[in-house]
Amino acid sequence: QLTEFEGDVIRLRSQLKQKEEEISRVNEIATRLTQERDRVADVVRQEFVDRLVSLEEENRHMKLEMSELKSRHSLELNRMERDKERELEEVHHRVKQALAKKE
Repeated sequence: QLTEFEGDVIRLRSQLKQKEEEISRVNEIATRLTQERDRVADVVRQEFVDRLVSLEEENRHMKLEMSELKSRHSLELNRMERDKERELEEVHHRVKQALAKKE
């Protein structure tokens, strides 16, 4: 009977060792997966930050371009108004001359 108990103890110790090794492997895998998840989260976070910076730069560039276009448009509009005013003054002057000649 003692031999039977000793056999059970050896078998149980062997099973305990196997379970401890299995737990160790599972813990290693869990640690590795956690580290990998953290790296992926860091990569995604960095990509998000990079994209945000890129979009902010693009937005700044578009605002600057829009401001330049508005300025050019305003200058062109002012030039056209001056040209039309000049043309109107010339027509007015010619009409006055024509009327003066008629009299």
